[in-house]
Amino acid sequence: MGNPGYSLAASSPVEIVEFPKSVRSDSSLLGKNGGPIERERTDNVFETEEGVKWIRAKIRRRKWTLHFRVTISELEIFEALDLSVDGQRVAFYFYPDVDNSAEAYLVRKDKDFKVPAHDQLAKGMVRIFDYVLELIEESEAAQILA
Repeated sequence: MGNPGYSLAASSPVEIVEFPKSVRSDSSLLGKNGGPIERERTDNVFETEEGVKWIRAKIRRRKWTLHFRVTISELEIFEALDLSVDGQRVAFYFYPDVDNSAEAYLVRKDKDFKVPAHDQLAKGMVRIFDYVLELIEESEAAQILA
């Protein structure tokens, strides 16, 4: 299995950028290594005067929470992603496994790029960061029209 990665929806030809190899075991990647992929549910709830509830499913989408332990140079990959998609404004494609590029999801990332606190290792005092990337699946136009 390869590493996760992303490509911008507007890029032609498609260029897949691979995330650092240091994805941590507590990530929700493909439902492995730390539990199932989260699912977000949004419902429209209507209640009559007699107290009867009518619940209509509105949105069902996947959420990924990826944990990385990276160096300062690897952290720049995530900063470049944040700048490219302007926070959460632009949707992009997420590949849970770049070796299987047929499986891609249109997603948006969390709105802010927050540089996490860092730890220092004894060897050479290398700065190590624990970075969390949250992705939420987005509906594609073809899905909305279906």
